[in-house]
Order: sequence, then structure tokens, then C-alpha cells
Amino acid sequence: MSEAACRLDWYLAHGFIGAAAHRAGLRFAGLFRRAVEPQRLTQLYAERVDAGPGGIGEGRAFAARELRQAIRRLAAEEAAAVTAVAGLDEYAGPGRTRALKSGLEVLARHWGLPS
Repeated sequence: MSEAACRLDWYLAHGFIGAAAHRAGLRFAGLFRRAVEPQRLTQLYAERVDAGPGGIGEGRAFAARELRQAIRRLAAEEAAAVTAVAGLDEYAGPGRTRALKSGLEVLARHWGLPS
């Protein structure tokens, strides 16, 4: 891997996390992004009739629920490290690398991701 697209890639490339932990981190990152980023607004050229299930806000609500469930599985230190690296694309730093690894491993087991 020549260039890391995100911090999780860097941690995988340098052997700090395994493949399952990396996949868990990417899943967390996607949920985090959908749950916290402002919703895009586009101009509608016709009256909107699909505001029921599957409407615009449902994906965001689903992501927020999944994110809360994931964070509840983690110890406070793990949640902080996973959120910093996977959610905010920051480096964990030397003091939080172990919490990052263990937190991502917990999430990989929670989501049933293969090793």
C-alpha cells in the first residue's frame, strides 16, 4: 500500500490493526459520516411524495442508531480512540493506539466481520 487514503489505512499498512479491525473502522467511519454530516439539499423539480419509510432522513437516523449501538459496546477510552481515528480521521497517538486496536476488534466481533 503506497499511500494511505485515511488514517485507518495507515494503521493497517503499519501492522497496528488487522483486516477485520480495518473493515470495522471503515464501517464506523461510514456510519459516523452519515450520522453527523449535514444533509445535502438539492432543488426538487417536482412535488415530493416519498417522505415515508425510505425517505431522505431515514438513512441518517439508521446510521445514528447503528453508531450509538456500536459506541455502547466500547469502553470510554476505546470509544474516544475509534471516534478520533475512524470518525474524525486523526492519528490516535502513542497513548491511544492500544485502545484503538481493542475497540476496532470489539466492533469487528459485534458486526460479525471475518478475520
